[in-house]
Amino acid sequence: MGRKLTPKRPKAERAKAVDWRPGFAAALAVTGCVSSACDAAGVSRTAAYRTREAEAAFAAAWGDALARAADALKSEARRRAVEGVTKLVTHQGVPVFVWTLPDGSVVPEEKAGAALRPLYEHAYSDGLLTTLLKAALPAEFRDNHRVEHAGDPRAPVRVAGELTPAELQALDDDALARQIVELRARVDPA
Repeated sequence: MGRKLTPKRPKAERAKAVDWRPGFAAALAVTGCVSSACDAAGVSRTAAYRTREAEAAFAAAWGDALARAADALKSEARRRAVEGVTKLVTHQGVPVFVWTLPDGSVVPEEKAGAALRPLYEHAYSDGLLTTLLKAALPAEFRDNHRVEHAGDPRAPVRVAGELTPAELQALDDDALARQIVELRARVDPA
C-alpha cells in the first residue's frame, strides 16, 4: 500500500494563507527562543531562518524582538537583585511552618488567633547584582585586566627589573641574596 498523496495548494492560495511573521516576532520578543516562537507561529525553523535571510524587514523585526527579550531579562534580573523575591523557607526539602497571627507576626502556639502557616523570607540575588554591576560599570567591577606587550613578538617577555640568565650568572652570592630579598618584597610586600 503506497503513501496517500495530497495535492499541493496553488501558489495563489498559499499567498492568501495567514501571515505567521507578526505572531513569530511577538512570541520571540516574549520568549527569546526561536524554537518556541516557531511553535507559537506554526512555522518551521527552516522557514523562519530562510525568511529572515530573504526579507530585510523581517530580519529587522527579528533583531528587535530579540532585543526586547533581552531587555525583559535585564529588567527581571535587576528586580531580583534589587527588589528581591519572596521565597518559601524549607528545611531538607520540607516547607517550614510557624505559628503566626493574621498580620504575619510570629507568636507562640498558645496565643489566641494563632495559626500554623508556611514561613517565607525575602531574598536578594547577590550574584545577579554583581553581574549587573559588571555590565553597567566594567571599569570598576570587571574581572579581567588588560595586559599589553610591546616590542618584538618573537622575543621573550621581560618584566621590568628582571635579570637575564646571563646577568644572574654574573652575580656573586651576596648580590644574588639581595635580588631574592628584593623579589620577595615585590611579591609579598607585607
